Amino acid sequence: MRKKYGDVFSMQFCWQNVVIINGLEAVKDGLITKSDDTSDRPHNLFNKKFGFKEDSAGVVMARYGQSWKDVRRFSLSTLRDLGLGKKSLAERVTEEAGFLCSAFKSK
Repeated sequence: MRKKYGDVFSMQFCWQNVVIINGLEAVKDGLITKSDDTSDRPHNLFNKKFGFKEDSAGVVMARYGQSWKDVRRFSLSTLRDLGLGKKSLAERVTEEAGFLCSAFKSK
């Protein structure tokens, strides 16, 4: 579709207008230069179907705003404290998975 319509175009997806961004430069422009225009998530039928409300908390499905920024900052800080991005995180996950398997086997 990029060859036919270019780097940025809109289309209708399940009765919702969406903007498609292709190419590194267009993505950088959309996500960095025009971040205020592209940061939020639209409220749509899928969100409602899966139980996400317009004021959902968390990071993944929450609306963009100060609350989302605070939760994201806290989440990243906590994950880094646990070793995200370090080799030790994989070791911790493997160890915890072993404990979980042992708990299942013992019951």
